[in-house]
Amino acid sequence: MKKRLCAICCIIMMMLNTMSVFAETTDTYAGKTLSITAAGSVSSVTVGGKAIITGNASGGAGGYTYSYLIHNKDTNKWSRLTSSFITSNSYTWTAGSQGNREFFVEVKDSTGKVVRSSAVPVSVNNAAPLKITAKSNIASVETGNKVTLTGTASGGSGGYTYSYLIHNKDTNKWSRLTSSFVTSNTYTWTAGSQGNREFFVEVKDSTGKVVRSSAVAVNVKDSIREQIIGRWNLGYVKGDNGKQYSAKYWYGSRIMIGGEYLAYVEFHKDGTFVHYIEDYEDSEGTYTTEGNTIYLNYTRIGNPDYTCDNKIVLQENNTLCYINKTGLEPISGGEYMNNYYTKVE
Repeated sequence: MKKRLCAICCIIMMMLNTMSVFAETTDTYAGKTLSITAAGSVSSVTVGGKAIITGNASGGAGGYTYSYLIHNKDTNKWSRLTSSFITSNSYTWTAGSQGNREFFVEVKDSTGKVVRSSAVPVSVNNAAPLKITAKSNIASVETGNKVTLTGTASGGSGGYTYSYLIHNKDTNKWSRLTSSFVTSNTYTWTAGSQGNREFFVEVKDSTGKVVRSSAVAVNVKDSIREQIIGRWNLGYVKGDNGKQYSAKYWYGSRIMIGGEYLAYVEFHKDGTFVHYIEDYEDSEGTYTTEGNTIYLNYTRIGNPDYTCDNKIVLQENNTLCYINKTGLEPISGGEYMNNYYTKVE
């Protein structure tokens, strides 16, 4: 009987101790009610812009996790932005359409208790229309030189990226200069051939909307071709020995009839040329240019006894240097003669 009483007493003492521990745990949370406050990074945002909602929890048993809700006040539609409670106390939302929203943050502690914050209002406004203007640093460029295009974007949702296009107006050929949209709002293009080009800049904002600028016209000139079109009279002759002679001294009075030279070269816009070496040698052909050099393709040489070099070089003093392979020994020692031509304005 005494043993039974002792056992009962032990059980009673253990129950009392357990109740004492439970009371202490409950007291630990007493006066520290789980609570949550919430704030937004912005109170107003444009469509496509972002708002960051942050919750600040206190009290409760700790071990906080969070869930985020949105209420469209205009449609009275509720949505939970997170499918479950997560550890992050912030959430970034992207505004999809105009209207008035309010956000709520829920916090759950380790005991499973959940409380909700007060509303965080955010108004969403339509952004200004996405626009792009474009310009070039020059309107005319010579082949081999560079053109810089600049796009200036405004409106939309920001986060702009750019793409650049070129249209050859002479051939109606279109090309995209960048394989994808890039972050730089400038592009430098090198002119490859003569003709009329127009450039366009496209801008894309963070929502994926794309708009294109108006055309930027650039004329590409063949530097040598533009300069050489017209007639060039033979001015003087210089031998390989460095001695210089007048055209009349070298070729005689025949190069002048009625005061006009009959020793000249004439370049035409269609890529053809006519070349007179003395009054009786009328040669012709086609030409191409590269850098400061004119390459001649003779289709007819008036006097086969005269051989001609197939290139003429534009000098720094704006004269054309042409080599006549006549090889007359009295002046050139049997080597080439350099013929210098001056343009007739």
